[in-house]
Amino acid sequence: MKQKRTTSFLVKSARIVTRCWIIFAALFLPMTGVFGGESATEGGLDSSSIRVSISRSFLVRGQPIRLTATRVGAAAHSAGPATVSFMARLPNRKEVRIGQVKSAGSGPVSINWTPRELGWHGLWCEADFRGLTINSLGFPAFVAPHPLHFNYWGCSPKQLCVTSILAPKDESNEAASWASRGVQLFRWKWGNGIAKEWQTPEKYAEDWQKIGPYQSGIMIDEFGGGDEIDQRMGRALVLTRTQSPNLFLAPYCLRVAGDDMVAGFKAADLVLVECYVGDWRSYRAFDDRFGSTRPAGLSSKSLVALGVGGGWITTEKELRQQVAYLRSVYPEMPGIAFFPVVPNRLTNAVDRVIEDYYLNPALQLTIDAEGRQAQIRNIGCLTARGVMVLLASPDGKSQRRFIKTIQPDQSARLAVPEGATAQIEAAPERYTVVEYRSPLQESPPLGTVQAEAAKYRDRFKNGEAAQPLATNPKVEVSLSKPEKPESKSSVESATIEIPPSRGRSVAISFDVELGRVWFYGTVGVKLVGEDSSLGFEWCHHEPDTDVHPDVPRASFTWAGPRKDSLHETIPPAMGPERKFRFFAAYDGGTRSVRGMLLRSDGSLMWDTGNLPTGSSFQCDRLKVDVTPFEGSEIRYDPTPRRLFLRGVSGGPLPSPYVNESWISNLEISY
Repeated sequence: MKQKRTTSFLVKSARIVTRCWIIFAALFLPMTGVFGGESATEGGLDSSSIRVSISRSFLVRGQPIRLTATRVGAAAHSAGPATVSFMARLPNRKEVRIGQVKSAGSGPVSINWTPRELGWHGLWCEADFRGLTINSLGFPAFVAPHPLHFNYWGCSPKQLCVTSILAPKDESNEAASWASRGVQLFRWKWGNGIAKEWQTPEKYAEDWQKIGPYQSGIMIDEFGGGDEIDQRMGRALVLTRTQSPNLFLAPYCLRVAGDDMVAGFKAADLVLVECYVGDWRSYRAFDDRFGSTRPAGLSSKSLVALGVGGGWITTEKELRQQVAYLRSVYPEMPGIAFFPVVPNRLTNAVDRVIEDYYLNPALQLTIDAEGRQAQIRNIGCLTARGVMVLLASPDGKSQRRFIKTIQPDQSARLAVPEGATAQIEAAPERYTVVEYRSPLQESPPLGTVQAEAAKYRDRFKNGEAAQPLATNPKVEVSLSKPEKPESKSSVESATIEIPPSRGRSVAISFDVELGRVWFYGTVGVKLVGEDSSLGFEWCHHEPDTDVHPDVPRASFTWAGPRKDSLHETIPPAMGPERKFRFFAAYDGGTRSVRGMLLRSDGSLMWDTGNLPTGSSFQCDRLKVDVTPFEGSEIRYDPTPRRLFLRGVSGGPLPSPYVNESWISNLEISY
């Protein structure tokens, strides 16, 4: 099962990348060329002389939008009269003229257009200057069956799927560029953090209505979980809506509670619920926080704001898992939000996930209470075609049911034989199966997965190897800085010099034998350089409720320049066995990192796969870390050549929160 799912994921990822390139090629590249006329470069006129803008970034079928063509450069000053044709390339690749207007002067010209077909469109214009045809650069626009919202605190201009963003500090070029794409710019506003003398509905409303150029609304940072200040701010939202009916209101909150807060949010346009979690162990925060919007009748106008970067989402795999969970549990949620700024490394990943789970056909299967009828609902924006459903009986017999099409926001129903199970068969080239599967349910890696991982590790065995613990190394121990003068310093880390990697591929592997482990005590082993690190840490945290407190869970971590980082929590816990082997590597050729957890017999427990970093990694030290509280210790034992690590967290003395581990058979290969 694991092998099949892994292969499917790799194939799916390849198809997603291919599909994104097809969209780009179909919608962007042809529109820089000629459609029905010669592209002009005479007199300084070319494709950059005409700029097309749109009033909304994501369109809704049957709802009109406004397209505007503006002359720039030489075209704005000396080109004379022109006939401007607004063009569209439809999802079926057919090119159509959607409107035409004569331009006597240099000012902008506009038309209203009501899209009728779902999917990606390419938009551009042709300007005919007395027989000389200029074709503008094109841009994509997606037409959905219902409104969608993809909100960002911040992201790169390369981000494709954006409907709203916090207004940039630069109020000129960047703001104008976002606005020309139909992206709404929101001004940042104080919420419950403002001084108490300002916490009146009237003063909030007065301040919230002040916006700048290109801005159409506000993001309020933030409401809490329903206290008195939140109720006051709720009344302020109602007052603001009354005084400025067209101002877009998007408050942040932790959860929804209280009559006035609910009334205020009903007056708002969009509610952003902060749910910043790092991995599957904390997904209950989604239900605790976003779940509070359902009883209030707000879930269909609310978005979960996911945390990206830092200790939150740092890989596409984790991003896909969180969105899969949310789409499975809250299909009515009309989009997704991100805080604080999407790292450049995840820009394309965010677009791919939005495309898969919101824009493309997205199928969700549910079974009725009697287990006799399956409903397959299309919660995406495009028609699902060629849907195959597998019905498996307890006796091992199975049958397939074929569904020709399922329209967006529509369902198909199938009878389920008694005792049978139903499952939508994966077909990523045609639709996304919306299903969350906890990593704890993953089968252990078998067969070719084990073999491929072993082959990857073998690549490093043939290189130059250094064994820092083979002789008596120089271990430089660092102490913590006590918070109080009367407190004692504690051991927090130690380093051992190793030959510098200088950007080459490098790997570290070592054995771990666990001693005493109890909550919070953390230890780690990493390769480090001036601004980078790569390795593992392990601890038993409070979210590890599925295992006994004396069983830790490991995390694979990488940190690079510009404070970029990624991490993956390894689902298989380090127990009940007490001996394990770790492997971490940086591949200089692909600029990717990879981590593995193995049993003492060498069998693979978990493999992160190749995780792209986009950065070069250089290291010159081995670093071990422990949580520094009284009793923490790092010690090298020359016989039998191993490191002893004791991480101690807070608590009464002597603290019970201890993690003791022995590190041996450590190798670094270049």
